[in-house]
Amino acid sequence: MVPPSAHVLLVVDAVQLVIPVAVIHNVCFWPVKYLRYVGYCVAGALGVIQLGGEVVADDGVLEEEKLALSPSIKSPTPTLSTLRAQLTSRDGRCVFSSTQLPDIAFLAPNKTTDPTAANTLSVSPSIRALLNASKFGVIKTPNAILDSTDVRPAPPRSLPPEMRFPADARYHLHWLVEH
Repeated sequence: MVPPSAHVLLVVDAVQLVIPVAVIHNVCFWPVKYLRYVGYCVAGALGVIQLGGEVVADDGVLEEEKLALSPSIKSPTPTLSTLRAQLTSRDGRCVFSSTQLPDIAFLAPNKTTDPTAANTLSVSPSIRALLNASKFGVIKTPNAILDSTDVRPAPPRSLPPEMRFPADARYHLHWLVEH
């Protein structure tokens, strides 16, 4: 498959993702590093981005290309109850609306994705439905690939007095389609 103009084709195992280059540049300062993060969410494993068999550095130039992620060995998949306990400890409530008793959202939902705390978060049922519709995505930083400084900052927002932003993490909401 050849990607359409101004798009990148990222191949992760049997999954082919066609991603607009403009979306990648709007999300992250290091596009190749961002694609490695996307591959991590899909494959559940760390890996490297390759172009024609050659490894592309995280700070490499991104052009309209067919790229492949070569994942390393997957780590064991936690049970759903273990995952829910990890998310309750980490998130507590919906990370966007502070709704109690949130659902689990898989940041790269498909039947080959392993449910791990790295590619899931606690969200309200309505936000989970929007994520599953693939209109937008969420990046939690820092993670195994991206630091908080790799992703473009969000505009400031005020919180209710009882809520606080986590001191050690940021959640980045971003469009997955051009708008």
